Amino acid sequence: MRQRTKIPNKKKVFNRIKKTNRSIIIRTLIVFLPIFVLIFSASLLILITQENLEMKVYKSTEESIVNTKLENIENEINHVIDDLLILSLNVGEEQIWDKSRNSDVVEVLTKELLNVVVYHRIYDQVRLIDEDGMEVIRVNFNNGYPMVVPLQDLQNKRDRYYFTKTFSLSKNEVFVSPIDLNIENGEIEQPIKPMIRFGTPIFDRLGKKRGILLFNYFGQTILDQIQIHSNPAIDSQMMLLNSDGFWLKGSTPAEEWGFMYEDKIDLTFSNQYAEAWTRIKNEEAAQFETKKGLYTFKRLYPFLEGQKSSMGSGKAILSGESESKTKYNWIIVSYISSEVLYAKRNERRRYLSIILLFLSTSLLIISWRLSKAQYYRSIALQSLKISNETKDKFFSIISHDLKSPFNSLLGFTDMLVENYDTFDDEERKSIIETLNTSSKNTYQLLENLLTWSRSQRGIIVLVQEEIQIKSFISEIILLCQTAASNKNIQLIENVEDSLIVLADKNMLHTVLQNLISNGVKFTENKGSLIVSAKKSEKEGFIEISVSDTGVGIPKDLIADLFMMNKNVSRLGTEKEKGTGLGLILCKEFVEKQGGEIWIESEVGKGSQFIFNLPAALK
Repeated sequence: MRQRTKIPNKKKVFNRIKKTNRSIIIRTLIVFLPIFVLIFSASLLILITQENLEMKVYKSTEESIVNTKLENIENEINHVIDDLLILSLNVGEEQIWDKSRNSDVVEVLTKELLNVVVYHRIYDQVRLIDEDGMEVIRVNFNNGYPMVVPLQDLQNKRDRYYFTKTFSLSKNEVFVSPIDLNIENGEIEQPIKPMIRFGTPIFDRLGKKRGILLFNYFGQTILDQIQIHSNPAIDSQMMLLNSDGFWLKGSTPAEEWGFMYEDKIDLTFSNQYAEAWTRIKNEEAAQFETKKGLYTFKRLYPFLEGQKSSMGSGKAILSGESESKTKYNWIIVSYISSEVLYAKRNERRRYLSIILLFLSTSLLIISWRLSKAQYYRSIALQSLKISNETKDKFFSIISHDLKSPFNSLLGFTDMLVENYDTFDDEERKSIIETLNTSSKNTYQLLENLLTWSRSQRGIIVLVQEEIQIKSFISEIILLCQTAASNKNIQLIENVEDSLIVLADKNMLHTVLQNLISNGVKFTENKGSLIVSAKKSEKEGFIEISVSDTGVGIPKDLIADLFMMNKNVSRLGTEKEKGTGLGLILCKEFVEKQGGEIWIESEVGKGSQFIFNLPAALK
């Protein structure tokens, strides 16, 4: 029969709460109103403070992100200008401008331009054009497979605006075109390819202008700087606008590049966010809030005259002589909609309303629960009384079990001292063996007492680890083998292979040693004891059992074996004494590790102590 140990539940003293009388209601209101006003005022103050602090964090974070994006874009542009000017100096030094045009030099330069496209991967085309507008070298990115354009496919670009504008510049001046979409055969290339052209004139060793170096730069690289952003506090939208309010980078691709399409000419930030645009178009940088949300923006002048690259080069020149360099600019905008901006605030306010309603209800019924408070007080006193009785019982057991073996030790030692000369060797040996047995029992009692004491004081710390149960049980059996051999008891191991339990090694050692020692104590000579382990029917657990062929346990004693306030200590089959603490320690240690322990026993046939522990995760 399988019977599990249960500690009796305490009976509830009160089942119903009586109606409150008029005086209790008045007392409730006297207590309720001041406390409620205090709680409400404190909650409101905390709420407002938190909302203000949260808004400061949002605004500060958005400003930081916008500034970071601006710096990233400026750095990207300066890197491109550096590449262009460094390469132009190398090209100018080569002997490529002679009428003979040394093919070896052309080949070296071609490889150098090809390497720029291959390794930088931010240029769609790199071209070297001579003073007549004829392409000398052209390298195409070719959708990720860079190639040098064959000589017969090179073209004359004398009439193109970027050639004339770039060739008219002085040394170290850079031509930069506005960002737009690449056009092939009169149509916008698909998929779209945002493009910016960077050009600078080439001068030979004698300082004579001999041509231009031109980069077709992937504008998407700059747009990606806008797209890649992270605000851990809130979900915001990052946008890049041109000076006319068209999206270069928007929240969706459909609203971008409106100025390049006739059917999108009205699709602008200025039309969709008219109130915000009124302020953005007239200011350099600001942060403000409208009914639609919070805006943070900063204006960027990527090609202002006098902008320096890291080389300290001269000014960058825009295409179009009449186009103002200060007019051409980009605007980095961060936008947080009102729904997102105030989502957490509104949620907190709803929660606060619920909490205040709950608190007010709780305060109103506080007087009605006085009887329940008294009940809890009586239960606490009763629990304290039971705890004291348990301790008294425990120390009673300890004093009795400690006193008995010491009485035996004193009695036998006195007898041995007084009659040593009259006793023969066999009598002396018998007395010594009795002393040895009594000493072992006393030691076991003290060891269990100290272990229990450490456990109660929290000194024993649970340290769970993966334990290979088969080898662990083998070690415990080896330790208990001497005691079993003295009674001719066979210790049998029946453990499934590869079982790994998650347990505290010291606690598991104590449990198994106590259960095996207990089994040996209550098993007759030439009996057997089996230690088994298998997967438990309870998912995620391993079941360990110690079965003996001993005297068994009466049903009415099983529930008392694990209880401190019950003194269930029986003599073994050879009158071995128990400590009364071993099974109590076993129960406590098993439950601390997340398992449970129970007993199955039949008088005259034997007992089986079973417990389960969590299996290690694979």
